[in-house]
Amino acid sequence: MLPNNLLHKIRSGARGATLILALGGSGNALCEDAAPPKAPPRPEQLPAQELPALTKEQLALVKTTIPKLGDADFQVREKASAALIALGKPVVPTLKEAAAEQKDAEIKARLKAIITKLTEPPKQQTVVNEDPCPACGRG
Repeated sequence: MLPNNLLHKIRSGARGATLILALGGSGNALCEDAAPPKAPPRPEQLPAQELPALTKEQLALVKTTIPKLGDADFQVREKASAALIALGKPVVPTLKEAAAEQKDAEIKARLKAIITKLTEPPKQQTVVNEDPCPACGRG
């Protein structure tokens, strides 16, 4: 149990939870809302740079993996998606070309999902402690 003069609030930022402590003299101190710590910029937030070209081996892997995105076996489709995602951002231009030319709806949808996953930053979730502060009652 926390002493009366120790107020607490937990906020979760992009990189994990931070415990914010405020010490009050008489136990009547007010909670201070503090912003979560800023995370360092992700690679997709940095200035645009030219992506390295795919090697011949990687390009061959992409060409043989794309048809597997339409395989009848779900596991094969999932492994193909994971293999393309593992190549990272340099594969995006090749996948965009393939999606534009693709006639199979399943393959086209999976290519678009992979492109989105590689190009859009992940959505951040902020979790705030829902327990009220013992001194002021705010959560």
